[in-house]
Amino acid sequence: MKNTFLWFFFLFLLWGNWVVWEEIEQGRGAKVVFFDIGQGDAVFLRTRQGHRLLVDGGPDKTLESKLFKELPFWSRRIDAVIATHPHQDHIAGLLPILESFDVASIIWTGVKYDSSVARAWEEKIKERKNDVTIAVFSTRVVMGRDILDILHPSESLEGQVPSNVDNTSLVARANLLGTKFLFTGDMFKDKEQELVSRGFDLTADILHVGHHGSRTSTDPVFVRAVSPAVAVIQSGEGNKFGHPHQETIATLQRYGITILRTDLEGDVVFRIKR
Repeated sequence: MKNTFLWFFFLFLLWGNWVVWEEIEQGRGAKVVFFDIGQGDAVFLRTRQGHRLLVDGGPDKTLESKLFKELPFWSRRIDAVIATHPHQDHIAGLLPILESFDVASIIWTGVKYDSSVARAWEEKIKERKNDVTIAVFSTRVVMGRDILDILHPSESLEGQVPSNVDNTSLVARANLLGTKFLFTGDMFKDKEQELVSRGFDLTADILHVGHHGSRTSTDPVFVRAVSPAVAVIQSGEGNKFGHPHQETIATLQRYGITILRTDLEGDVVFRIKR
């Protein structure tokens, strides 16, 4: 009888901790973390209602340990994993996430790419085909009162073998409590220009700078269309590519945009309250 009482008391405390945690999290508003993940992209979004999303996963297992610190030990739920394109520095870190966390849905473009990591990714999501959405323009993720809209690709790329995988990058704009974040993967300047020419509303408060700050991305026409207050660059300290390139930094500075870099500042965190 005593053991039964202790067991129920423990469950009550666990339930109480969960309720308090949820209340605290909602009271804090929304949160977006651009992880210092090395040479790669990985962003965590948490809405005010407690929805959790990942945009990319970085080049290795670093993301897993980062997420363990972000989430309570009793809740490993991720509502959606979004992979912009199947390069290692964007999807390798998602493989252990699919193993260790309770992932409800996966959103990606479905393009083919010949690498061991890309093949492992495809095999992993084949096991969860009922949870997979092939992203196209107008795909929308509803997260309570917040939304995430897919702006690119304009049509399904599932099964295609593109000559430039970077240019197939999924482009998404998240609106969290009125603050807008734009994610562009590794999209090149010509595709950025194409998005502008198609007349999309690309305006965002925070721009996730394409291709880790490479000179291949961040066209001035595109930057003017987005008109961000802040630009975040995810690149690894001392990376062999020299990212971010000075041309990209100069473009952002020309428009008076605040630049935040994970290679210099570590995790870049935004907290949004209405």
